[in-house]
Amino acid sequence: MSSPFRTANPWKGVGYMQLISNEAFKTFVFTKEDKQAVLAGKPLDGKKMRQCKLAERAGVSPAFIAHLVSGYRTTCKPETAQAIADALGVNLLLIFSPKTSSSTGRIAS
Repeated sequence: MSSPFRTANPWKGVGYMQLISNEAFKTFVFTKEDKQAVLAGKPLDGKKMRQCKLAERAGVSPAFIAHLVSGYRTTCKPETAQAIADALGVNLLLIFSPKTSSSTGRIAS
């Protein structure tokens, strides 16, 4: 039995979500460069979330988040993208753009 409070899937017909850029994603996530800056004495940006914490909150592996940060992976399912955006507390469209799947494209987790 479905909840009457749930809305219809807003991403119906969307095959996958494409990361706008890993640089845009890095504005929300603590990176190796941030760690080096902190070790060099620069103040920590308290708005950035650590990758392990983001992975835990979004229900994905830390490696998946690291791959998005590095640019190794750039796509994921709409549900995964929404979970990441929700965990970060930002609008999904700030970091991902919807794409339709092609017959040859493989959808990432």
